[in-house]
Amino acid sequence: MKLKTSAGVIVATLALSSIVWMIFYVYLPGPALSPAETLVVVGICLGIVSLGCWLGSVVKRLWGRHAHQG
Repeated sequence: MKLKTSAGVIVATLALSSIVWMIFYVYLPGPALSPAETLVVVGICLGIVSLGCWLGSVVKRLWGRHAHQG
């Protein structure tokens, strides 16, 4: 399996995970997230961004298929 990651996916993941981390930091009392918890947040955000990219490619492929038929 070949792993291909674009700069956009990395930037989107970092932005989304930073937003989530800041929400935890501002709205939850107590210490900030530990490194292990931060890793989980980044992993979940990467999954969300990857799912969004995959759904976008599926929609684009289906849209292109319908555009050629009509």
